[in-house]
Amino acid sequence: MVNLRVMCCILNVIVLTTGMHHYYWRDYAGVLPLDGISFRGIYIAQIPYYYSMLPAAFDPDKEEAVTEAFGARRIIKDGIKILCDLNSENLYWEYTTTDKLTKDKLSNLVVGGLESNSTLYIGKAFYDGEWKIGKVFPTDSEYKGFKTWNNTDGSFRSLDDFQVLKYKEHPITPRC
Repeated sequence: MVNLRVMCCILNVIVLTTGMHHYYWRDYAGVLPLDGISFRGIYIAQIPYYYSMLPAAFDPDKEEAVTEAFGARRIIKDGIKILCDLNSENLYWEYTTTDKLTKDKLSNLVVGGLESNSTLYIGKAFYDGEWKIGKVFPTDSEYKGFKTWNNTDGSFRSLDDFQVLKYKEHPITPRC
């Protein structure tokens, strides 16, 4: 019984120090998950692109995800994952700028993928007459900031004012 109590305390300490979050990614297989996270009818997605996993905007009507990669708009129809959380209130958007995304500000941002050896976060901005969801590089990356595309020609745009997706940290009280 004592060993069980000690193991419980150790597990609680591990959970408290790892900053557990509640969001996860589900494969899209033609049906939107009930716990999928969306913004104005566009779902937050993650897509494979070459050797990267990129955050993207998923349009359920077109069944395609769009993001910026290698300097242009990319449209993907396969391998799409949808961001999910059983309680969408665990996630929220916060206004920021490129220069404010320092290491100490990244702790509760939603991780959206990986590209060019940089962790990517999820951002959104109103640009070119619409809300766009895409990737955010941290300030220590040579590509820092929010990356999106131009609707006219699909060319690359980097924005310095945007919002980032964050998760609420849930304090857990150890029971020892």
